[in-house]
Amino acid sequence: MKGAGAPISRRKSGHRNALGRFLLLARALSISAVRSASPVGVPLYFGIAIACAVLFGPNALEAKTVTRAMDSSPLLALGLFSAWIVLGLPIARAALDLPHTFVLRSLPVPRWHFLAITGAHLTVVELPWIALFARGEGLAGAALGAGAAVGAHCLLIAREARWVSFLSAFAVVFAVAAPLPITARLIPATFAAVASLSAAWRRAPERVARRIPIPFPKKPKAAALALSYLVSIRRGDPAVFGRALLFTALGGAITPLIARGYDVTSAGALSRLSLGIAAGLVAVSTSGVASAVL
Repeated sequence: MKGAGAPISRRKSGHRNALGRFLLLARALSISAVRSASPVGVPLYFGIAIACAVLFGPNALEAKTVTRAMDSSPLLALGLFSAWIVLGLPIARAALDLPHTFVLRSLPVPRWHFLAITGAHLTVVELPWIALFARGEGLAGAALGAGAAVGAHCLLIAREARWVSFLSAFAVVFAVAAPLPITARLIPATFAAVASLSAAWRRAPERVARRIPIPFPKKPKAAALALSYLVSIRRGDPAVFGRALLFTALGGAITPLIARGYDVTSAGALSRLSLGIAAGLVAVSTSGVASAVL
């Protein structure tokens, strides 16, 4: 009995050790992904939250109305999908390209561990798009939205000229725009997500940002320090100033729409609403600038 139970005990111990190694790897990669993607993603998600407060307020649209309109109009579906892909691409790239974690790939860890963790990170990146389909079409719609969005972002990040990439691109377009039930489009969306995720993860160490030499003035020292900060912003997150200005302008533009959607009419309530939106947007936008420097 002792000899028969020993192999079972060793197998259980091996499973526990494998799970522990997987969780340690997931923790290391997740911390790096959050630190890399937060400066880019937090301002964008904050702006999306404000836009959703306008579009999906008590007296406004419903998610089901949007998803049904996309099902009936392939051009509308492709347009909205393309808009989300453009908005979310910097966040997806920041969550996937983690140069300081490339050394972990030399560990004796199966590749599917890395792919599963990276896929979970990208699924979190796509949460606004997934939430739209979850509210409008249920779990199947959420899975379809996740697969198509992850596949499209990974294709744009990988940029491979291979037949698998072309087939994945066709599968993404088919999953988004084909006039078929969601269950029929779920298979090509899943294929595109898995195939393109593997390609994007594999090519991540090959993507090296171009460095343009910039002469630094020797005097005055304050000018050299300021220029060094600008260069660090350009190399770390070149679009941070544009996002800061965009979100600040967005807050001023949609404040009247939010007030109308929530029936805010008194002068005092309008003032508090305007100050709250402006303070939140400015704080989040400028925090992106600070994080790019620090």
